[in-house]
Amino acid sequence: MAVMVVMYRAGKASNMTSMIIMALMPPKTPPKELSSLLLLLTRTVVTARAMMFAICMAFLSIAPDFGYAALTTQDRETQVLERMIADNPQAALKESEAWLAQGNKAADKALKLKAMRLMVMAVAALEESRNLAKQAELGLMLAREMKDAQAETEFLSAKASALASDGKYLDAQPIFDEAIRVAEQASLNRAVAGVMVSKAFVYGLLGRDMDSLDMLFKAHQRYMELGDMVAARATLSAIGNAYAHDHASRDDLLKALNYHEQSIEQDSEKNRRHDLSTVYFNIGVVYQRLKDITKAKLYIQKSMALLNALEDPVGEAFGNYRLGMLAGEIGQWSESLSYQDKALPVLMRSGDATMIFNVQRARAKAFAFLDRRRDSLDALARANAIRSGIDSFWIEVTYLSAAAEIYSRLGDYEKAYRHQALLRDSEQQSFKESRDKEATEMQTRFEVTQKEAENELLRAHERESEARRLALVLAVILLLLLLGGLSWFLFRQGQQKRRFASLAMRDDLTTLPNRRSIIEFTQTQLRAMRSDNQTLCVALVDIDHFKAINDECGHAVGDAVLAAFAFACAQQLRSDDRLGRYGGEEFMLVMPGSGVEQIPQVFARLRAKVQKIAVEGLQADRHITFSMGATTASMADDLDKLTKRADDALYRAKHGGRDRFELG
Repeated sequence: MAVMVVMYRAGKASNMTSMIIMALMPPKTPPKELSSLLLLLTRTVVTARAMMFAICMAFLSIAPDFGYAALTTQDRETQVLERMIADNPQAALKESEAWLAQGNKAADKALKLKAMRLMVMAVAALEESRNLAKQAELGLMLAREMKDAQAETEFLSAKASALASDGKYLDAQPIFDEAIRVAEQASLNRAVAGVMVSKAFVYGLLGRDMDSLDMLFKAHQRYMELGDMVAARATLSAIGNAYAHDHASRDDLLKALNYHEQSIEQDSEKNRRHDLSTVYFNIGVVYQRLKDITKAKLYIQKSMALLNALEDPVGEAFGNYRLGMLAGEIGQWSESLSYQDKALPVLMRSGDATMIFNVQRARAKAFAFLDRRRDSLDALARANAIRSGIDSFWIEVTYLSAAAEIYSRLGDYEKAYRHQALLRDSEQQSFKESRDKEATEMQTRFEVTQKEAENELLRAHERESEARRLALVLAVILLLLLLGGLSWFLFRQGQQKRRFASLAMRDDLTTLPNRRSIIEFTQTQLRAMRSDNQTLCVALVDIDHFKAINDECGHAVGDAVLAAFAFACAQQLRSDDRLGRYGGEEFMLVMPGSGVEQIPQVFARLRAKVQKIAVEGLQADRHITFSMGATTASMADDLDKLTKRADDALYRAKHGGRDRFELG
């Protein structure tokens, strides 16, 4: 199957372990034993991405001493088909149709199978997902009839990729595994590597970053062992994409650029144009995440120019989606919407569920910023309908984050808050599942490592000195793994402790500081005021007629009013000000550096924002208002005196007609 350059997330690497291995090796270790040892160590440290990459590099650095495994005749025939796809998949598709017609006319099943292999490769490269599933199924029947393991592996992998394009990531996994099993039983090492690259892509979409990188490094190592530099180079670009995930550091993004640049061959513009267009696209994505919009746009346009010449409309649709995202980042929302509208019909025809979701999400955001509420909500609903059919935590988080932002932009704060809360719960659940999974995998892999070490020692009984050296190497690596695992566990525990401490100071409903937190903040500001001789203003804010809202509309609506009120007020405050929930429907506002002369402006600003609050379930004729009592602290004040004056002022504001403020 053609090696496809696709998007991956997460990963780091180091050369430390290779230095340790080479330092501990006996000076005259036989090449065969050295190869076995290094392969064993690769399996031993599969959970440590940096160590695994180092071992791969150590193996490759000594491989020339004992030669690469030769490519089979079947591998070379497959390479010919892949080269056709790498340059021009549209032309390859037409060629496959001509071969298929010849094969049908001459009743030549071998030619028909070759034609269908090329056809599926071309359809996959052109990302025509719906057509891919159909062609893969037809090819699979013929491959099994002719007992061609190479073709069967390719069609199984294509079938799994089609399922993944439709958002059925979990359903794709066992089919990828079946493809690997078929290839391994037939000793098709190169075919195994090709399936691993495709499967690693789906792992990335599922958020299984470690598994994705493990598989990519193994695939790269297989290609290097086979001497297939072209496929190995393409895999480097996939590894580069793994570093360019959504939250990558600048250092990782620069590493990603380096990997992409290494993957480009000198003659790519002559005979690997489609592969080059994909690398250009991925480089553009990296520059976008580096916030270099100019270079990002340049590389996306370079990719689209190649795709246009190759007549690849789906590839151009990917480019239009990305150009739309770039336009949105600089506030050009009309232009952004235009690009997304160009991409949508093409992607709808291709059937790529993930990309259709991304485009609908981007359209919903653009409509929101253009104040086209109905269109925005319609696009968001379409994105949600697609999202519900995709088995991916990453898609879930992306949707919830976008929905919270869009509802906030449209002024629907209650829904914005609800989606933000769902996002938080989803992330917490994912963290727990990830932690449990990592603990289980570490235990399982540790047990496997122990068993492999014991078997290796038994096989090396006649070479006792070499076996002792092997045990020492394994012990060092196991110690590194255990220390790394313990450090990671302690780090996570510290994170949890800090997070729980933060939650203890927050009000669960409004996410504002709770009574304890706001009181501690006020006391801190009182001390700062005395030491720095500054001003401090404290106000108590109370929602008017809140009991009536609870009684008439229910506590659920009352809670929504409190959350929306807190969200609206918090948006209008300065960065130094602090608003906290003091109790029930009462809030405390602390304004360091402010005096009572600023209270009228603060009240007016809050009042204007609160009047716009719309809460589902609240009667249309009931408007949310509030009363405020404010006072300025003096050097002789303590917290009780200060809050007493503010409370008295609030009492006067309430009895003076509400929806007003009083100074104390």
